[in-house]
Amino acid sequence: MLLDFLFPKTCLSCGRVGNYLCLKCQKQIISIDKDRCFYCNRPSFLGYTHTQCAPHEIDGILSVFYYSLIIRRIIKGLKYKLITDAFEEFFCNVNPLYLSKFIEFRRLHPFCFFQPIPLYTNKEKIRGFNQSEIITCFFQRFTCYPIVHNLKRIKETIPQAQIRNIKERRRNIRGAFKPINKNYYRDKTIILVDDVVTTGSTAIEAAKEIKKSGAEKVFVFTLSQG
Repeated sequence: MLLDFLFPKTCLSCGRVGNYLCLKCQKQIISIDKDRCFYCNRPSFLGYTHTQCAPHEIDGILSVFYYSLIIRRIIKGLKYKLITDAFEEFFCNVNPLYLSKFIEFRRLHPFCFFQPIPLYTNKEKIRGFNQSEIITCFFQRFTCYPIVHNLKRIKETIPQAQIRNIKERRRNIRGAFKPINKNYYRDKTIILVDDVVTTGSTAIEAAKEIKKSGAEKVFVFTLSQG
């Protein structure tokens, strides 16, 4: 109670005092009702990569929300205000109906492993947490997939959100990831987890390294997609 008085919660989107996500902003968040192929952007069941679009690094992608201005503010607040309990409050406001497709994915793919997108070591030390790991634990609640940490970020990069050009984003993230144990991913189905995917440069680079290590399939789960 004293902490709430001295440091009151404010909405991560609009700044209104009371909660990390006020009712007004909650109502403006739009869930993804039609999943699409990552590569051609046409409708696709459970976000699978179309046969005609394959082979590619990513075999499918599922996200909860569209990457709107409100979601962008919320995710920025979650990442940079260093308030980890804000994640839990945000997750509690996720409508269970939005998660049914993830449960269906679990039914069709019972043997998968979660791999959070790693942060560079120094960045994680400064922030104190990796938001992708927190989001992974959220997805694990209703999929029960094991979490692995076999991917390492070996290159400190400029935040992708600061780069608008797609080619520059791909150049920035190139060579940023390396498996710790090259044989661990062999013949496995891996699900990469991140907060948001827009151009997908980070997910593609991570998936490429995982597939080079022998993974059978690589999917992506994110909170939002733009």
